[in-house]
Amino acid sequence: HEFNFVIKCEYKKNIGLNTIKGVTSIIGEANGKSIYAYGELIRKFLYRCDVKLIYFDKAEDLYWDVTFFKNIKKWQKENNLYGFFDYVQNVIKMGITDEELVRKEAKEALMLFQTSLKKQSPVIGDEVNNMIEKNYLDVNEVIEVLKTTKGDVIMTGHSTNKRICEVSEKIIEFNYYHDKWVY
Repeated sequence: HEFNFVIKCEYKKNIGLNTIKGVTSIIGEANGKSIYAYGELIRKFLYRCDVKLIYFDKAEDLYWDVTFFKNIKKWQKENNLYGFFDYVQNVIKMGITDEELVRKEAKEALMLFQTSLKKQSPVIGDEVNNMIEKNYLDVNEVIEVLKTTKGDVIMTGHSTNKRICEVSEKIIEFNYYHDKWVY
């Protein structure tokens, strides 16, 4: 059996009055949003930029990308050839249902996000859009943080609040174009 699908990626440049320079939102239902953001991060790192990745909802080492970035961080310490790479995982464990704890951890990640936006470029807020959608973060607080950016910031997540799209300079949307099973 082979699963065959096509992902349609649309790029939009927002020229609205409220846009914040350097803010990119990667949204949509299809896979590939985080991978696209990681590619941008690695490219900048290789060009000697200081970069940061903040996972808003990946606390455990269950994901291939967490292991990959852990190894890049270790390798970077041994080989000072490129920029500075750092990543931080939100400490929420899978299956935690205490909404106040999740909200507290999300706010701490948002404060770290704000600090990073003043130092590194790009900064990736992986799945920050989902934290807004689930009401763990207030959209107005996130927008205030985005206004402090000195470089590029990329936010990912399945859906994005309309206000986040309005302030994003670029919007990249990943959606499934065609689904079918091939036997």
